Amino acid sequence: MAFAYFREGNNLKCDRLHARSGRWLFLLLACFQAYLIAQENICRVLPYSRLQAAASVSAAGHLLMNEPPGWVRLQPTQPVNADTVWLLVHGYGSRGYEWIDAIQALGNTGHPVYFYRYDWSRCPKAVVDSLRADFQRLQATVPGSSHHWIWFGHSYGAWIVARLNARFPADAPMEFHAIAGPLAGMKAFQDRCPPDTTWLALSRRSGVGPRLIQWRTLQAQDGAYRDLSRDPQVVSIPGSRVIRLPAEMDGHRLGHNWSVKWVVETFLGLRGNPRGKSGQSEK
Repeated sequence: MAFAYFREGNNLKCDRLHARSGRWLFLLLACFQAYLIAQENICRVLPYSRLQAAASVSAAGHLLMNEPPGWVRLQPTQPVNADTVWLLVHGYGSRGYEWIDAIQALGNTGHPVYFYRYDWSRCPKAVVDSLRADFQRLQATVPGSSHHWIWFGHSYGAWIVARLNARFPADAPMEFHAIAGPLAGMKAFQDRCPPDTTWLALSRRSGVGPRLIQWRTLQAQDGAYRDLSRDPQVVSIPGSRVIRLPAEMDGHRLGHNWSVKWVVETFLGLRGNPRGKSGQSEK
């Protein structure tokens, strides 16, 4: 009788323990699911194989630009070494195709590639504010403890990353590449956006802003700028390096959009030294 009571009591204790364990397991799974949802909101994954399988470069660009605003991780097909992280920011009205070859070249390095989608109708300061906040969230999700963040911005995106550069101290583990960017400003934005030259003043201070490289197209070759009276790429930022792109790439005119491919491939050493025939270093 006493043995039966003891056994029933133990069973009751076990049932209670199982119930508690079940509740803890449920809470743990719920927290993990919430974490995954948060991760998905911070950064979505677009396998590069989908871009490769597209019918054309234009179709691949459409897939890329069809992503909603925020970070898109372009999942590579090989193991990733996250000591260096590539961060890409597109330009105004981008159709995405100008990034496809560059994304492949960067992905082949084995380092993770992230592409930032945003609403280009917004004023530069608003975009930079959102980008910085989204970048801070992204930093916490990239595996590893030590990273070198390398930014490439094109056209309006170049203007954005140049402004973002001024938000960080000079010793931040980053470098910023502004490709064919209207860093001197564009009338279309000056007419409708509040005046903001704070970023330029900050960029000219000592100790502010990591390494900044301005990659400038030849104005006469650039369809976005050739009809303007003044080249909007030209602005003085002490400490930055300026590299002029050549007139041609692979026998064709090197204009606004294909500058992305030339710059990334040159940076990776696939096109030689920019001080040589392929380009001219001005500073």
